[in-house]
Amino acid sequence: MYMKYRVERMDGKDMGPCFILEYKKDRHARVALAAYADACAEDNPGLAQDLRWTLEELER
Repeated sequence: MYMKYRVERMDGKDMGPCFILEYKKDRHARVALAAYADACAEDNPGLAQDLRWTLEELER
């Protein structure tokens, strides 16, 4: 992968590598977001719910 975006934390803290998903225009990114929601649901149900809500809003 190559550097295409620069992402910064709002609190200014350092962060490690990240992967950007352009879910509004990439159907594969939406599939990945749904899979992530399923994967994190037990440990982070709030995040899973937010991701699913975001995906539902795109379909309206």
